[in-house]
Amino acid sequence: MKANRSLVLSCVRIIAFCFIFCQFFTMSGDHWRYFTQDVHPTARSGLYFAIPMASTGEAYILDFTTFYAAGLLNKQRIEKNLSIDIYDPFLFTQAIERVAAPIKAQGTFCLQYPPIFFALVTPLAYFNAYTAWRIWIFASALFLTIAYLFTAYDLLKNRPLLLCGLFITLTNFPAADLLCLGQMSGIELAFIALSFRLLIDKKYFSAGLVAAGALLKLHQSLIILLPGFCTGKKDFLRGFLLMTVMQFLLSVPVVGYYNITNFIRTNYMSEIAHTYGDMNDVWWYQTFRGMLKCLPWFISSADAIGWATYLLVIAFAVILWLKVFPLLQKKSGCAIQLLGSVSMIALIVFSPHGYWYDQILYMLPCLWLYIWSTTDEFKYTLAQSIIRLIISITVLYVPLFQWENVLRRVVFDTTIMWDQIRLFSMGLVLLGCAITAVVLEFKTQREPIVSLIE
Repeated sequence: MKANRSLVLSCVRIIAFCFIFCQFFTMSGDHWRYFTQDVHPTARSGLYFAIPMASTGEAYILDFTTFYAAGLLNKQRIEKNLSIDIYDPFLFTQAIERVAAPIKAQGTFCLQYPPIFFALVTPLAYFNAYTAWRIWIFASALFLTIAYLFTAYDLLKNRPLLLCGLFITLTNFPAADLLCLGQMSGIELAFIALSFRLLIDKKYFSAGLVAAGALLKLHQSLIILLPGFCTGKKDFLRGFLLMTVMQFLLSVPVVGYYNITNFIRTNYMSEIAHTYGDMNDVWWYQTFRGMLKCLPWFISSADAIGWATYLLVIAFAVILWLKVFPLLQKKSGCAIQLLGSVSMIALIVFSPHGYWYDQILYMLPCLWLYIWSTTDEFKYTLAQSIIRLIISITVLYVPLFQWENVLRRVVFDTTIMWDQIRLFSMGLVLLGCAITAVVLEFKTQREPIVSLIE
């Protein structure tokens, strides 16, 4: 009966997988046509880096344009031996306007990346914008591929069809979006994925070394730092501190020692003092805080509620890793992957920052949960197997849901509020899948969770 049950569930899963996978072939064709017919020609002409917005009289500045301008500004500082503040919003805005010329950028721009970021973007300034953009896209796609392979590599030998997930990842809308925009979420994902892989292999010192790279995007770094410090403890801490010091020492010749303090001051001004009103438009944050800003009942209190909730989520994640992880580790060989899914999804959903392209970070929990829900079928009851089947289909459908969400917004002209609610709901469904997986792992031993915790 168990063999028959496993066969039936596998057939249902394969049918669902084939149906969803075929949808991505259509999507990838749409992405490719958009890239070849729209993005690439305008990028070659330079218009893609600063797109005129006729309806508002403003220009949309591509994210990569800001990175490239930052590299140019630092290159100028180095070549002319200038003691300038490369984090100064007005100097930075002037650098962007030089790249975007003759189109004039509207508003004031602020760079909030740490000094080591300039070690990545300054070399790009030695190429023209179009060539640098192509290099950046290739590097970002490579980092996304690395992140996927590090997450699934130990299973690829026996389950080569898992590589289909790499195709889904690269044709997923957040991935396609961040590649065209030139965002850094793909690089961040690679650091997080590799560090988690080292945690799973109990190489805590090396995990700490790699996790320090996640500081490139400070608002997402807790995704790996919390489990690292809670599980790797002193070894992880030593690796993290060593790499942090190395980054600091490298930053001194790259940007100058004075720009390290400028980075701290600028982030304080933009995040706490809110000096620049057009920075970090929270209405476009694809997070819990952004959703509150779109609801008329919470506009005035969205910031306070959002930050308070985020602090509670951090406390929840710490408790998971300190209290639940040791118990789950005794019961399951997937303890880090399952608890990592819960804490990672929660920190993404309730992060005070986060745009559409940051949802590429869902790749890790989706892949972890899919692998978990499609292995070791015989140690679960029929009811548990059905729940696992639902989880496997749900996490497989998440990338498709992201794409369809965009289509609904474009075709039906839905409001930002409903767009935020749908995305938030998707995050909660994914979080529910991760929590359910953890509960099932405890229940496979036929022991009540309460007694385990006690």
